[in-house]
Amino acid sequence: PGIRDFGLAGVPADQLALWYPEMVPLLDGCRFADCTHSSEPGCAVLDAVETGIISALRYKNYSQILASLQA
Repeated sequence: PGIRDFGLAGVPADQLALWYPEMVPLLDGCRFADCTHSSEPGCAVLDAVETGIISALRYKNYSQILASLQA
């Protein structure tokens, strides 16, 4: 009995960042058009996390959800 797990239905991994309003204005600033914002060089989102513009906790949440969508 009870709920074990929650998940996102119908959200493609490559569109997850669109669900994070703080990331949306930065997406065009990434070096690569297919940037996943996880490890690519020249990623505007990763730069924003490092400088504190995007919360590290929010980014961690994004990363965990991205990993579950790619699994």
